[in-house]
Amino acid sequence: MEIYKDVIGHEGFYKVSDLGNVKSLSRVVDYTRSVSVRPERILKKTTGKIGYEYVTFSVNKIRITKKIHRLVAEAFLPNLDNKPQVNHINGIKTDNLLSNLEWNTAKENIKHCYKIGLKKGIRGNKSHLSKLDYDQVCLIRIEYAKGFLSQQVIADKYFVS
Repeated sequence: MEIYKDVIGHEGFYKVSDLGNVKSLSRVVDYTRSVSVRPERILKKTTGKIGYEYVTFSVNKIRITKKIHRLVAEAFLPNLDNKPQVNHINGIKTDNLLSNLEWNTAKENIKHCYKIGLKKGIRGNKSHLSKLDYDQVCLIRIEYAKGFLSQQVIADKYFVS
C-alpha cells in the first residue's frame, strides 16, 4: 500500500510517496487568457548526470527541480539530529524507497561509501600526493636491505625525507 504525504513547502499542490513517486494534485490553473483544470498525475522521473532521480514541477509559473530521495526523506523521515544529507543505504542512487533512506552527515556518508565499496582509496602512484612510483620503492627496499647505504643517503638520492 503506497502512502502519500505533502511535499514540504508545496502543500496542496504536490505529494510524494514512500515508494518514491511524486504526483501533482488536481487543481485549477489560471492562465493569462484562460482557466484550465489540471488533473492529478504522477510526475515523470528524470535521472541526472550523477545518477540521482529528480522531478521538475511548477509553482506560480516558476519551475522547480527536486531530487526525489530528498523529498521522500523530508516527508517521511524525522531528522532529529538535524543531519544535512540523505543517504541511500544500499548505494543505489535510483532506489528511493523509504526503507532505503537515512539522514547522515557528510562524514557518515563518505564512510558509508567506502564501507559498501562505492569508492576505493587511491593508493600508490595513482595518488596526486605520491612522490615515488612502484619501481622506485622496490629499488629503495633493495638498496636498504643490502646495508651499504644509510636511510639519509637513500632519501637524498630519491629527493624524499
